[in-house]
Amino acid sequence: MRSSRLLSLLLVGALSSASALAKPISFTGADGTRLSADSQGSGSHAVLLLHADGRSRADFDVLHDDLGKASFHSLALDLRGHGESAGTPDEAGYQAMVSDVNQAIAWLQARGAEKVAIVGAELGATVGLIAAAENKAVSNVVMIEPRLTSKGLRISSAMSGYGGRPLLIVVGQSDETGMRAGGAIDGRMTGPHRLDVIGKGDTAREMLDLEPRLASQIMEWIRRDGQNEAAATSKAGELQSGDVSEVETTGTRIGERSR
Repeated sequence: MRSSRLLSLLLVGALSSASALAKPISFTGADGTRLSADSQGSGSHAVLLLHADGRSRADFDVLHDDLGKASFHSLALDLRGHGESAGTPDEAGYQAMVSDVNQAIAWLQARGAEKVAIVGAELGATVGLIAAAENKAVSNVVMIEPRLTSKGLRISSAMSGYGGRPLLIVVGQSDETGMRAGGAIDGRMTGPHRLDVIGKGDTAREMLDLEPRLASQIMEWIRRDGQNEAAATSKAGELQSGDVSEVETTGTRIGERSR
């Protein structure tokens, strides 16, 4: 009994120590909306974490801690209308998220960040890539379970703007929508890129929880900025690259409609 209690206390202490490393901060969007985030670590290489729709920055707690301990300046943001951030998750609110991400990047730059990587999950991946296309301070993007359209936001217009910067795409093997989106995006990339297919988890949160190697793979990709990465990637050939705007509109490619 005493040993079980001691173990419980040690686990609580370890979790408290890890969470204590994160510092809650807030800043305002361009329209004055208060946005909440957790900041951890410091340095010239920053990572901005963007969660999925209906979720919060807590989804990235483990990766956030790992990044801070690995000498990155990690910022986990609650998108407007989510978590502790103000605002309403309506059509205008979703459109404003892109500007909010650029405000978060400016916050990191004001604290010494010289380059910023974005790790986004589902909606966060879409918002992150669109913001990156507008903001050359973003050096790298990781898209977990990407969506071609999210709440009226489309990534087709962002592809050319993102250019030849590195992109890592992570999709779940059982998520047909994510697989389709990942293949379409991967087929349009001109810079260093990789498409990883994960066997565990149907959502970004499940993948982060169930695949213990994913966090380290993401950190290694960000650290290397996709250097020496071959364009051909695991299972990419099965997914068929195609016109992103076509898939956004119809959900299928022309060649698949008669199947």
